[in-house]
Amino acid sequence: MFEITKISKNLIGVSLISVMMVFWLGSGYLSDAHTQFTGATQLQRSLVPESTLFELARSLDRERAAVQQQMVSSDVYDDTVRYLDGLTLKSRKLFDQARKEILLTKAENSGGAQYRFSDESLQKVIEELDDKFGRMSMSRTLLIGQSYLPLAERDESVRMQMYDAYVEFIGLVNNLRKRTHALPERNYIEVLAAHEIKNSIWVLNDSLSQTNTLLESFILKYQNSSTDSVSVDQLALRIFQQHEKIDDALRALAELVQEKSIAGITSESVQDLELHYQDVFRPMVKNLILTSPRDYDSAQVLAQWQKVAVEYREQVHHLEYVALANTISIANSIKVSATTKLILDTLTVLLCFIMALAAFRIAKKVQYQAEHDSLTGVPNRRRFHAVLESFYKRVDLASEEKLVLMTLDLDGFKAVNDTMGHFAGDELLKQVAQRLGKELDDDKILARMGGDEFSIAFVTRDSEAAYWLAIQLRDSFDTSFEVEDGIVKIDTSIGYSTYPGDAANLKDLLITSDFAMFSAKQSGRKTIQPYDKEVAKQFEFRNAIEKDLVNAIESNELELFYQPQFNLSMSKANAVEALIRWNHPTRGFISPLDFIGVAEETGLMPLLGNWVLNEACRQAAVWNNSENLSIRVAVNISVHQIMQNDFLQSVF
Repeated sequence: MFEITKISKNLIGVSLISVMMVFWLGSGYLSDAHTQFTGATQLQRSLVPESTLFELARSLDRERAAVQQQMVSSDVYDDTVRYLDGLTLKSRKLFDQARKEILLTKAENSGGAQYRFSDESLQKVIEELDDKFGRMSMSRTLLIGQSYLPLAERDESVRMQMYDAYVEFIGLVNNLRKRTHALPERNYIEVLAAHEIKNSIWVLNDSLSQTNTLLESFILKYQNSSTDSVSVDQLALRIFQQHEKIDDALRALAELVQEKSIAGITSESVQDLELHYQDVFRPMVKNLILTSPRDYDSAQVLAQWQKVAVEYREQVHHLEYVALANTISIANSIKVSATTKLILDTLTVLLCFIMALAAFRIAKKVQYQAEHDSLTGVPNRRRFHAVLESFYKRVDLASEEKLVLMTLDLDGFKAVNDTMGHFAGDELLKQVAQRLGKELDDDKILARMGGDEFSIAFVTRDSEAAYWLAIQLRDSFDTSFEVEDGIVKIDTSIGYSTYPGDAANLKDLLITSDFAMFSAKQSGRKTIQPYDKEVAKQFEFRNAIEKDLVNAIESNELELFYQPQFNLSMSKANAVEALIRWNHPTRGFISPLDFIGVAEETGLMPLLGNWVLNEACRQAAVWNNSENLSIRVAVNISVHQIMQNDFLQSVF
């Protein structure tokens, strides 16, 4: 007995030690996982103000370019001044937004991540930027006043001082952006590399922007000046400095990508960027500096330069987007890893006591879709929605601009697909996309949304532009299509809606356009249908009735009212007619005229009719048995119910 007790004590002691170790290890594991999770969360939050600061820098860059153009233009236009005022207001709003996001991120910091700079230095940069906004506003006012002077009397040094002020301004924004960088305790090196990549892309962006602004103002000044007094020495020096920064940024970017695997950014893509810069961008800059604008058509050269600059900057902007997305991906990866660790560690602890734990599934979806439909070559749904959102954001309601969303569905395409095969159907879709594309200007986007449905979006001030474009598109189908198996004739039904006329937001615009197309299809082939709010209300009411009708049958919301037939000689009722009524819980009594037709169209009539027969027979039995009456009950039978194979059996 002693030995058993001793063994029991030893087992208890081992169990207690095991439990303590489980708690100790478990708490350590859970704490470690919690640190990872909170660090990843903080990293995610820090990306919000950083994205806003990238946008702020782009806005300030546009301000800088607009100011420079204003100072070298021969005339001052009110539209230009208003445009500059709008940019200034946007920049201020972006700064205020970024400041709020930064303060919110700092307030929500629960540990798990550290920042590369102190809160004091962060606040100091914010205060400097706030002060800079005020001083820049005054400087712009004075500068605009000078722009009203004749071009020859304007002080070149003032213009360049303003340019340098913007350079310093954007540099302060970059300092603030760097101070938002969170570094979690886990995956420190990977996150640090991601931040360094964004830093290189920032330098690349800024240097390209400065080069572009300097060159454009240089060409414009030559274009508007009546003398050849424009010196290129300072211009060449400044652009050379930017070239050095671009070279350093590209070199740093290449090294970082080579050392670290960055999702979406390959060594080849960086090499292509560098080759394009060395072979196209830089030689063109050099040629523009060394060749006097007097020797060529400056307007044409300016347009060519702007095209090259925009294309190259778009490539860099794409890298910026990928770099931000990659940082988000890293944060998600840490978060997923931490979440998995939390679940597994929690499971280990709980299994020691209760031996049960619900299983959790963690799924991560990271998918980058191509932006164009593989069959037709036009933009796909994802690309279309991105462009549509950009259209939506830039609609100027004050100038009565409107966003038009047009949805097209092919009439007769299914018959071609079924009779001639999918190959012919695919060929037909390609030709349809080509024909539609030929009818559209560059300011409109065409996309294949799936199947035989296409969408078009554009911004316009013309209230009738959508209607006339729809007619133009519809008439383009008057010519038959030639596929491999023969001649095909199809048409299209078109529905369209506008923002803000038919929709209050982008989501509503998509819904209203789809409904307009559905209404067009219901009206017959080759129909053009703008969105109609009254028709939409009727359709929504009908859908609600259809949805609620099945539940009404099951929930006993339906009632039978009986209209008696009196025998006057006997002063009593000898027959009744059963009349169905629907007492909806929220809509009250609904007329049979509103739901009988819906039941017939949706196939619910047999179910509804059987309920009426059963209820009428039940009530007749109650009357005839308990009340000692002999009453006949008449029931209205739908032809849809009579056509059922088991109708007679259900009656008898």
